[in-house]
Amino acid sequence: MSDKILWKPSEKEIINSRMYKFLSRISRRFDLPDNEYATIHKWSVERTDKFWAEIWDYCAIKYSKNYEKVVDDPQDARSQMV
Repeated sequence: MSDKILWKPSEKEIINSRMYKFLSRISRRFDLPDNEYATIHKWSVERTDKFWAEIWDYCAIKYSKNYEKVVDDPQDARSQMV
């Protein structure tokens, strides 16, 4: 198997991607040092409640009733991750 990269997005494609916009939104809203994937991933594992609330809002999920809590207990969610 080859390690040759078959495709790489341009800087413009990266900046215009939904993923980049979401990472930037999280970085701004929660005063993170950058919008790099590793930074956001670490934050999302530490703050599962905030992360899933942001996903819910950013993705404009349609619902019949506002949620009270997205995750019952952020600590419990982390303890179940292996």
